[in-house]
Amino acid sequence: MKISLFLISFLLIFTTFTSCKTQKNQIKETQPTTLSDNLFLKMQRTPCYGKCPNYTLEIFESGKVKYNGKMFVEHIGEFESVLSTTSIQTIKNKFKEINFFELNDKYDSPATDIPATIFEVFENNQQKKITNRHKGPESLKELEKLIEDIVYQSNLKPINK
Repeated sequence: MKISLFLISFLLIFTTFTSCKTQKNQIKETQPTTLSDNLFLKMQRTPCYGKCPNYTLEIFESGKVKYNGKMFVEHIGEFESVLSTTSIQTIKNKFKEINFFELNDKYDSPATDIPATIFEVFENNQQKKITNRHKGPESLKELEKLIEDIVYQSNLKPINK
């Protein structure tokens, strides 16, 4: 009886310690890109019930671009490129020009078939996320177009996995 109780206690303690270690490793591996990784901008265009462009792109302070085209875009799949410092500065200047950090967080509609553009910007220890689905300022459309033009002209190359 004492051996069974000892064995059960030992297995319980062993399982507890190993499961905590496994959980800690899983948490570490799934953490998203953070400001310390020098992520500057993340932009996503969401799908609709029609032929709306659907992609996600990330631009880093170094100029590195990660692009993942999903549907109704010229580049389907994962791509990367590098932007010039001039291109990065052009985007940053546009953020300042439109007072990005002063805009509302959401321009939304209850209609789910309207595509959205989601901007996340990390700059000067500030972070701002804006969802532009419906009736957002024209300046956000201009920003979206500027970013798309710069990224699409940056010689995107497929990522071979």
